[in-house]
Amino acid sequence: MVISQIALIIIPQKSRDNAIVLGPFCLFIIFIYPFVRRITREVVDLGVTIDCNLKYSMHIDNIVGRARQRVGLLFKWFVTRDADTLLRAFKVYIRPILEYASNIWSPTQIGLIDKLESVQRRFTKRIPDFEILSYSERLSLMDLA
Repeated sequence: MVISQIALIIIPQKSRDNAIVLGPFCLFIIFIYPFVRRITREVVDLGVTIDCNLKYSMHIDNIVGRARQRVGLLFKWFVTRDADTLLRAFKVYIRPILEYASNIWSPTQIGLIDKLESVQRRFTKRIPDFEILSYSERLSLMDLA
């Protein structure tokens, strides 16, 4: 009987003459016993990307890109421009992308929060009769605040 073991090892890299140190942890070695599968600077676990500095900025960039793409597809596929229908589609198809596992990667940096917020800001601006309103007014009218 063969038992396969999967492990993730984080190896600290010490500064050398020509070495670039990204932080206290710089390499993830992923292996399935007894073979090394790959050595990487980021790991995706349950859909959440973690880089070697244990930051989630790469993950946020990925989900913002996917959510923006889906907003574009939503406006391409849906013929209607009814605000209630589009809001319901946003909540069903786009918001789960932005909120998946957010209790783990919850951003604290203003720039990352603004990136996430930009998806909702762009979506509400594309709805007819809402583009002339300020962002806070659009949020209150659509009950997104």
